[in-house]
Amino acid sequence: VAAASNHGAVPRWNWYPKRGTSEWLQYDFPKPKTISHAEVVWYSAEKGSTSLPESWEVLYQDADGNWKPVEPDGEYPVAPNQHNGVRFDPVETSAVRLAVQLQENRSAGLHEFRVGHPAQQ
Repeated sequence: VAAASNHGAVPRWNWYPKRGTSEWLQYDFPKPKTISHAEVVWYSAEKGSTSLPESWEVLYQDADGNWKPVEPDGEYPVAPNQHNGVRFDPVETSAVRLAVQLQENRSAGLHEFRVGHPAQQ
């Protein structure tokens, strides 16, 4: 992964040209998976309209197909140049979303989004 959030040569995902909106990125698993940890490496351009997001959270899809927030053990960090990780109560799910609130008049992007369950790694 990129050593710096503004590393343009490393692949990234972004929501540009959207600005100030609520957006998401989703993983669908072939079979239910237990997860209890997520981390993001944000993309941020020094020049331009892409910056760190205002906030983020992890949502999981329950057995009835409803999207619910996980119960995090602490705050969701938003910092450049690092893995922004959060642990949460384990959930079994077939799909997980990274829900992001973009800053007003700014877009956001990421280099990496990972989820897992440390006990199973």
